[in-house]
Amino acid sequence: CSSAPSSTKQWYQRRVRGMKPAILLPLFRLSPFFLFPVTLKQDHQREMLDEFQASLQYCQAIREAANLIEKPFSATDFKNKDKHHQKLILCQKSEAVLSATIHTAKQQLFAKKLSPSKTFKDVLYAVYGEFCAVHDMKVALEKDLPEAEHDENSCPEEVLLAFAFEQIRSGILDENYGHVGECIKRYRLSLALIMGLLSEVKSENDRHILLKYETGLQIRIDNLHGRRKTTL
Repeated sequence: CSSAPSSTKQWYQRRVRGMKPAILLPLFRLSPFFLFPVTLKQDHQREMLDEFQASLQYCQAIREAANLIEKPFSATDFKNKDKHHQKLILCQKSEAVLSATIHTAKQQLFAKKLSPSKTFKDVLYAVYGEFCAVHDMKVALEKDLPEAEHDENSCPEEVLLAFAFEQIRSGILDENYGHVGECIKRYRLSLALIMGLLSEVKSENDRHILLKYETGLQIRIDNLHGRRKTTL
C-alpha cells in the first residue's frame, strides 16, 4: 500500500498534474474558492457605484432646477417668494439624498463590501463636492427666508415634477422656433428629473405615467440628435 502524500504539493503532482484539461475544467468552474467570491464582490461594487452615480446625477439635476427657479425680487411679491421657498426645499431634498448616499458608502466600505478603488474615490469625492455646494446654497436661502415662513408640508417631488413639465413645454416651443440646442437641454434636464423620481416613486400608477414620459423624452432627444447630424 502506497504511503499518503507528505504535502499538498505532492498531492497536486500526483493527482492534478496528470489529469487532462477536459477533466480539470469543471473543477475551476465549480470551485467557489477560485471565482465566486471575487465575482460577487466585483458585481456588488459595480452595482453600488452605478447607484451612487445615479444619485449624483439626480441631485445635480435638482440643483440645476433650483438655480433656474427665479429668486424673489421683494418680500411682498408672493409669487417670487414662493419660488424662493421652492428652491429651498429642493436644496433640502438634494442634501438629504446626498447625505444618505455618503452614509451608505461609508457603511459598505467599513463592512468591507466595497473596495476603495480609484473609481470609488472619484465618485465619492464628486458626491461630497455636490453635497457641499447644495449645503452652501441651502444656508444662503435660509438666511433670506424667515423661519416662520418655512412650509413643512411642501413636497419637493411635486415641485420637481411641475418644473420638469414646464421644461418640456418650453422645449416644445424652442423646437417649434428651431432652437434645437436649447430644446435638447430642456428635454435632458426633464429626463434626468423624471428618472430620479422613478427611483423613488411607490405607486404603480405614478410609475407607469413617469415611464411613458421617460420613453417619450428619450425618443425625442434621439430624433433631435439625428436631425442635427443630417443638417451639419
